[in-house]
Amino acid sequence: VRYYFVPDSPFSFGVSDGGELRAMLLAAPAAGHPEVSDRWIRERLKPKEHVLFDEYKAYLDGNRMKEFGAAREDEVILSFFASAQRGCGRMLMEAFEGACHAHGYRSMLLWTDDTCDFSYYYHNGFEEVAKVPTEPTIRGQKLTTYLFRKPVCASC
Repeated sequence: VRYYFVPDSPFSFGVSDGGELRAMLLAAPAAGHPEVSDRWIRERLKPKEHVLFDEYKAYLDGNRMKEFGAAREDEVILSFFASAQRGCGRMLMEAFEGACHAHGYRSMLLWTDDTCDFSYYYHNGFEEVAKVPTEPTIRGQKLTTYLFRKPVCASC
């Protein structure tokens, strides 16, 4: 998750219940999105874990490059979205869309793959922008990367 964290982003939210994190959403404007440093993660791994980390990082970076290549300057990139409690995801998305609208952004963009419930996006107002083979692969799996866009401010 730290890979996707952008400090001071007004577009990142969490839902807690009794002090326990139940859901989170991390996002930042596409324009000026910072490069991710892997030093913090690498320092916490055992040397034998570096090979697996490098493979996952290449996978994430490859998909992020597809995302940044499709991004518009007037949109926010949704980098990480997870919910462990029914209903929390909808709360996060509503708060996120409200923040995008309040800051004058026209749309949001995200990537996902076959391992995620990407049908959620089809059913919640997202439009498929691209569907391409994932490169590089992860653990030899032949996955598909999906890019989705959703308008959040029709009048901005």
